[in-house]
Amino acid sequence: MSTFTLQQFIGMYCMFLFNDGSAQAGMIVNRYNVPDSKVEYFFVPEENINVYNQAKEEFNSELYADLREPIEIGQVVSATPLED
Repeated sequence: MSTFTLQQFIGMYCMFLFNDGSAQAGMIVNRYNVPDSKVEYFFVPEENINVYNQAKEEFNSELYADLREPIEIGQVVSATPLED
């Protein structure tokens, strides 16, 4: 999946197909890494989405960092939006 295409699914609850053949429901989020001057991408599994969103609202950066898994764009093959 291209960076441009993946950007359309940032923060959306989707079913993601990964290049290892696995399919997981969850959400892709990103952040800009200032020291490295690059955008980093993370996967938040379905079971962690509510806690992740609450931790983010409460500015609990340690907790929401623990709830996401770093990914590379090339790992994501496709995304299908799901209803909440």
